[in-house]
Amino acid sequence: PFHQSTYRFNFHLRRAGSSRVVTNFGNDLRDSECYTLLLSQIAPGACNRDPLRETDLHRRAELMLQGAGRIGCRKFVDPDDVVAGNPKLNLAFTAYLFTQHPGLQDIDAQEA
Repeated sequence: PFHQSTYRFNFHLRRAGSSRVVTNFGNDLRDSECYTLLLSQIAPGACNRDPLRETDLHRRAELMLQGAGRIGCRKFVDPDDVVAGNPKLNLAFTAYLFTQHPGLQDIDAQEA
């Protein structure tokens, strides 16, 4: 699941126009930027990039998780877990996001 999750995460980051790359589920996710971009890609009607305006990392994580809650995916992590970079809980959260909202529709032949 780790490699598949990083591949899918990075696929969505590229589609969001980000140069960020997730190589681990600890430090790479601590600032909630990648999560915010991911959620805006897999659930654009319910999630946006507004949390990125917040500079406090705990508050940003909470705003990002509120978005996850709007799509029924606020599971496994709380803001402290995200900011601490808990890799096991972040991987579980990411895997759950992808099972509920794969976000792989509407890709063109080049992306496939």
